Amino acid sequence: MIRWLSALHRARWANLFVIVLRMLIGFAFLPAALKKLMDQPFTDPANTGPFHDFLHAFHATGWFYQAVGVFQLTAAVLLFTQRFALLGAIVALPILTAIATFCWSTQVVPTATVATLMWLGTLGLVVWDVDRWGRVVTRTPPAIEPAPDLLAAPASIPNVPELTGCQRPLRGDRAAPRRPARATTPRTTPLCPS
Repeated sequence: MIRWLSALHRARWANLFVIVLRMLIGFAFLPAALKKLMDQPFTDPANTGPFHDFLHAFHATGWFYQAVGVFQLTAAVLLFTQRFALLGAIVALPILTAIATFCWSTQVVPTATVATLMWLGTLGLVVWDVDRWGRVVTRTPPAIEPAPDLLAAPASIPNVPELTGCQRPLRGDRAAPRRPARATTPRTTPLCPS
């Protein structure tokens, strides 16, 4: 599985898919989190049944209802950052576990299906970053190669210094070498025009 995951980490489409998945799960948490933070009921008080009765009782807990909203908003913001997305997925996973379990136990199939898909996506995000958290549970880190730089130019396009013979890199050209502060050897290639 580690080899398969390592191959996925090198694929540009997989990295873009993970970024989009993080954003979608983060956006899915926003409406529910804001409703809880503003202390608004999640469903119409006139609705009854096991699903709605639980949500009415959940709203009646007061500060606990708002605390769950804080955790949902925290998970969403962390998922949006990409740098701390693993922490966001770890915060979101128990929340989604509780939501999916509750929805399946009250037989609200459409909501349970969406919650389960979100849970599976979040679990996938945690697995995606096994190279970061794997060291916590094992003595040796998993051998997954780092993800490619998505902003780098494709390998098939030569960089500007190779085409022009200039020593100084142009803006945005990460692959070009930096010009030394003081020249110690005579220059064999011309400097780029200013």
